[in-house]
Amino acid sequence: MVCATRSMFGYASQVIQHLSKYLNFSKIADQINGLDILTTDRFADGELEVSVNTSIRGRVVILFSSCARNEAGIGVEEAKIELYHAIDALIRCQARHLLVFEPFISCSRSDRTSRRSSVGLWVHLKTLSSLGARHIVTFQLHSDKSKTMLDPSICAIDDIPALTLLKKYLCDTYIKDINTLENEVRNNWAFCSVDAGGEKLARDFANSFGAPLVVAHKQRDYSKPNSVESINILSAEPVEGKSLWIVDDMVDTASSVEKLIRVLA
Repeated sequence: MVCATRSMFGYASQVIQHLSKYLNFSKIADQINGLDILTTDRFADGELEVSVNTSIRGRVVILFSSCARNEAGIGVEEAKIELYHAIDALIRCQARHLLVFEPFISCSRSDRTSRRSSVGLWVHLKTLSSLGARHIVTFQLHSDKSKTMLDPSICAIDDIPALTLLKKYLCDTYIKDINTLENEVRNNWAFCSVDAGGEKLARDFANSFGAPLVVAHKQRDYSKPNSVESINILSAEPVEGKSLWIVDDMVDTASSVEKLIRVLA
């Protein structure tokens, strides 16, 4: 059984349509209608409740959800609470196994302790597994160590890398043949990290295309979020006349990228 919270209903419908090309779904309409087994009710005092509209006893359930910015325009906090309630409702209806597909986990940037702060990713993953999720699938977490926050004997997690898809997109869109790669890309491209911590990721792209690496160093004002004091270029690689690709591992307001673009220009 495939179902979705409000934040991912349209996306899940597209996935089922796509899968119908490869799987023998006898009734695609029934599969899409099956997405609509969850009903979300809001009460006057602001509380929320999710109900399951059909029997799922003994079924393997795949739940699509997003707690980031989403197609339905639901706020991050409300989307999270709806996801938690949906898992609770599905488990109470005795689903045999529950897999949560959350393609972009926005709180994955909060993956370490600092300044006596909470760790948002740990709170989120702990909540999902404690409520009954037994498998979580996502794309490109902020760091590999994030997967260690879950006890694999309780809940498995698959972090599907998106870097291969991004590199393929660059090849298909901008390179297309080996001559362009050897004569244009390797001579005129460079990849730039958005900060020193992102050097490893940017180097991965640079090595893949045989292009040089430019490293930037970012100074933040830690008294407030989303603030950048200054950016300095650390490497001696010349950038004049080159096509520069800025690599950032997570974008919120893009203020870091905007300031880096100005420095590089």
